[in-house]
Amino acid sequence: MIESELQYTQPMVARVTRAELQHALEGDGENPVYIVDASGEPTHVVLSISKARFLLDDSLERSLQVGFEQSDRGESHAWDVEATLSEARRRRALKSKD
Repeated sequence: MIESELQYTQPMVARVTRAELQHALEGDGENPVYIVDASGEPTHVVLSISKARFLLDDSLERSLQVGFEQSDRGESHAWDVEATLSEARRRRALKSKD
């Protein structure tokens, strides 16, 4: 069997103690923990829930601010909710036919 044909039937688990995980997550308080694969490439990021919430809230706040600034410059238009929903329904119907 070649490597690309391998199928894993059990999850791969890296065991760390609660103290090790807590230490990694706390670090300097700002940086996430990166999970790195065997080639040395970071593939996932682990964040504490509070840090993830902060980042998501911060991202949403920045995105809203960009939208407000665009609106203030006249770079927006009224949102036709019914047209948007109609287009979504049309696309969904097309997708379900495939």
